[in-house]
Amino acid sequence: MATQDELLQRGIAAARAGQAEEARQWLAQVIKINPQSEAAWLWMSSVVQNDEQRAYCLQQVLAINPQNEMAIKGLQALGGQPAAPAAQAAAATAISAPDGIPLVGANQITQAQRAAEDILQSLHVEEQLGTLDIVWAAPEKVRQRARPAVTAFSPQMMMIGGGIVGVVLLIVIVVMAIRSLPGKRQAASTGPVGTAGPTITPTVTPRPTRTPTPQGTPFNPGPTIAAADAPRADLRYGKLTPTSPYVNTPHPSSPPMKDALSSFFSGNYNEALEFVKQARDVGDDSVDGYWVEGMSFAYLGDVEQAKLALEGGLERDPGFAPLHVGMGYIYTLEGANAQARTSIERALELDPKLVTAYVALAELELREGNYNAALTAIEDGKEASGNKYDVNLLVMQGEILLTTGETGKATELGNLAHYIDPSSEEVALLLARGRMALGLQDAAVIVLEDYLEQINPSSAETWALLAKVYNKQGRVSEAIESNRRALQLSGRITDALVAQALLYIDQGRYAEACADLEDSLEDDEENYEARYGRAICSFELGDAEQAIEDLEYVRQETPSKPDIETLYVQALVADEEWNKAISTASSTYGLGLLEQEQRALVLENQAYAFYKVGDLNNAFLNIEAALKIGETGTRHYYRGLVLEALRDYDRAALEYEWVLFWDQVYHYPFTKEMEKRLAQVYREMGAGTATPTPTITSTPSPTSTATQTPTRTPTPTGTSTLSPTKSGTATPPKTSTPKPSKTPTP
Repeated sequence: MATQDELLQRGIAAARAGQAEEARQWLAQVIKINPQSEAAWLWMSSVVQNDEQRAYCLQQVLAINPQNEMAIKGLQALGGQPAAPAAQAAAATAISAPDGIPLVGANQITQAQRAAEDILQSLHVEEQLGTLDIVWAAPEKVRQRARPAVTAFSPQMMMIGGGIVGVVLLIVIVVMAIRSLPGKRQAASTGPVGTAGPTITPTVTPRPTRTPTPQGTPFNPGPTIAAADAPRADLRYGKLTPTSPYVNTPHPSSPPMKDALSSFFSGNYNEALEFVKQARDVGDDSVDGYWVEGMSFAYLGDVEQAKLALEGGLERDPGFAPLHVGMGYIYTLEGANAQARTSIERALELDPKLVTAYVALAELELREGNYNAALTAIEDGKEASGNKYDVNLLVMQGEILLTTGETGKATELGNLAHYIDPSSEEVALLLARGRMALGLQDAAVIVLEDYLEQINPSSAETWALLAKVYNKQGRVSEAIESNRRALQLSGRITDALVAQALLYIDQGRYAEACADLEDSLEDDEENYEARYGRAICSFELGDAEQAIEDLEYVRQETPSKPDIETLYVQALVADEEWNKAISTASSTYGLGLLEQEQRALVLENQAYAFYKVGDLNNAFLNIEAALKIGETGTRHYYRGLVLEALRDYDRAALEYEWVLFWDQVYHYPFTKEMEKRLAQVYREMGAGTATPTPTITSTPSPTSTATQTPTRTPTPTGTSTLSPTKSGTATPPKTSTPKPSKTPTP
């Protein structure tokens, strides 16, 4: 677990890099550990979202140290006066009833209930294995018994009436019942069980340690959809999944093939391949075995073997629709989109209700950047199958929405799919990614840890995503351990290097990331994630040329992706390709899919490009729009440059003074150049040649206008014909960089 000092340093580093959201998360953890951290409150004041929050943070600094000069100046700059230190309420971490009786928080009750449910779940698993001699009530009866208990002992009654004792007593009773049960306790096996007896000894993968819910923090699952008619699976009562597999041919006389299908749909692809081999050894050469074999190889990354298996199946039965879908998926991976479409359409001719064909078609449209067509394929699949709650379709729809930046809707679908089928790996991954995109890192951890603990501890992709979430939370040691498990399970050198590099990128270790990605690209120069990852770390390390080269490759593979286009515009500006940056930015606005911060970055960089080619009107309008989305030192500096060029020296000086004040916190690399400009502005204003120490009396308004300010509507769709110049102001540093996300696969 990271120490307080380590968390503080990460927060400071993120703040200096302009990564406000990450900085807030890390600094909040420091403040939670030590509410008297003067440095954490001061840095928090620089990354909060409005002046009211900024003033509050600065007041907290002064409550700790009334002599803190930066906090005093900061409050004065906000137009306020330092307040006297207020007494800190000792009841911040404890709640009391009016009569002094201590109350138990709802969060504590939830934790106790969750612990009891975990115990009951482990008992149920052991009973299924035959290690416990107990009789369980029917599922519906279990739920019916729970309702009166909730009604009779509500959280309010438990809090006032010494509820914590009751909750603890519940857990004690369950634990005592466990200890009194006869029979030796055994761990549940995660391997497949066939009627003829399995011949595979599965490798036991350690399960994750449950992350305790933070005290006082209510669980937030993200946006949800009300769907009373949706089916539901509940792992606590043994109902594993209502989702129909793509291929579900019964094999009563061939237990190995039955086990192969079971292993495949559980995500244990190596085991599935072994069972297919065993089935063929006993004479079962059925066509769906070729499908299992082909798709297992595909998901393990062996495209050539996958193609051979699927082609072998088609030789046996060219009318088996899932094999055509499988070939479509392989062609999609290879970039042979026309062949992929032909295979998928053939599958739909053979079976118009085959859900996986619609999923594969949506994946193909998504890779080609045809987002509306991808969503149409999903709706067609729902209509053809007659099942609007098919989890496979819901997950693919969620992936499309994640790609287009509609994270709230994607999370809604993830929560719905999880309600229907919590045993699905694809559901867990979608829901976790959606929650991560919304900043709900704790909720993302819960769904991933639950899946690994209860369903499949051998899921490499789940471990890898859990590593990313741990890293975002500042839990570096746990992130490294989770990533190590992911690499062990993946069994592929290239994937191992890429996964490790992406973790380094999340940690800001760009040189190490680039080294791993260079090694991985020696083996696979067309690896999408590696090329995108190298673009990010190259950009951060100042190698704009390499970043552009990799981004142009990635843009061909997945055109019109907002995060990629945003980074491409930034790289073009860093490489001083002003006109190309302007035109690319204009086409990026046309996507209509940018998140607010992405849009701000594009506006900011296009504004600077306009400034460099002398189009001051569009430069001003763009930087104004960027500042409305979010204030950064770079954006205020750009605004100062434009105002100075427009000879609006009074407001240019205010902008430069604003940046100089916050330079005490951020240490901008362009400060020396700006001090020279400020001195020149003062000379123009008749204020002398010396550069005084700025004393800010008010925060400059990014939306104010004057007679010299252009007022017409911005027109960022044109490209200036003026020749770009590489002289003058150096390009200020980047404020944030989009992180890579794996292209979704069905």
